Amino acid sequence: MLVPKTEKDEEEELRRRESRYIRMVKAIFKVCKRQNIPLYSSRYSRRDFTLWQHIALIALMQRIRKSYREYTYDFLTVADKLL
Repeated sequence: MLVPKTEKDEEEELRRRESRYIRMVKAIFKVCKRQNIPLYSSRYSRRDFTLWQHIALIALMQRIRKSYREYTYDFLTVADKLL
């Protein structure tokens, strides 16, 4: 007997497929939003990256335990998928 998938089952399956780093970035964004961290530090700041993205990248760098040079060389080449 086939049981139809519910919306909750689909969310759970999607959650399992996501990388743990992507889940971490989403959690960081959620915390930034809850703490009312502005997207940019100033009205005149460059709009290349948001503060949220900087926070997420620094947290990922610490999580991976690499130096800044190693992190930029290894990890940021595939960071387009995360951000």
